[in-house]
Amino acid sequence: MYTPSKVKEIIKNYYVNMRVLQETQIDMKSVGISLITDMPSGNRLSDNTANEAIRLHDHSISQKETITDIKYLQQRTHRITDEKDARVLNLLMQGYNMREVAEITQQSRQSVHYRLDAIAKDICYP
Repeated sequence: MYTPSKVKEIIKNYYVNMRVLQETQIDMKSVGISLITDMPSGNRLSDNTANEAIRLHDHSISQKETITDIKYLQQRTHRITDEKDARVLNLLMQGYNMREVAEITQQSRQSVHYRLDAIAKDICYP
């Protein structure tokens, strides 16, 4: 179950988590596995390659929750209909921190926090 608090955490970490997932996917492809199949491709892997594939696979298991969280957020961003809220959400998802968002949108940090609270509630409770 997703709470507004959890959704705020997902939003704040969205950019970094997306970067990590993209880098991990590139690493996994280099040793023949993907986030989709979770299985090494081919039958003849060197021991080093096999060990790396296993390490990355284990890492990908821990990332499945992050992937689920990201999908949850992405599938619900359409619920944000207020233009100012949508801009705040977009900036946060692009990796800007709260202070930067406040400066860009010419709002106080408190206003940005208030908007983030409203955004999280809208995403959780349509």
